[in-house]
Amino acid sequence: MLPSGYSFFGLTLSHKLDVYKQLLNISYNSKGSLSFTEVYNLPVYVRRIYIDEIQRYVKEENPKQSKRR
Repeated sequence: MLPSGYSFFGLTLSHKLDVYKQLLNISYNSKGSLSFTEVYNLPVYVRRIYIDEIQRYVKEENPKQSKRR
């Protein structure tokens, strides 16, 4: 038995939802250049790079969008 109380290894439902949200976010923000399946098959460290870059881009663009209004 594992220390967590589970007798198997796997992600909890909340962690699975977080992973799928990241996959959808990358797929959506790639504007069609990456399919969900392609993103799903990326190594975790590469997906993390994509997520970090998307977050950086959004932080930079939000103030620019506010100034345009």
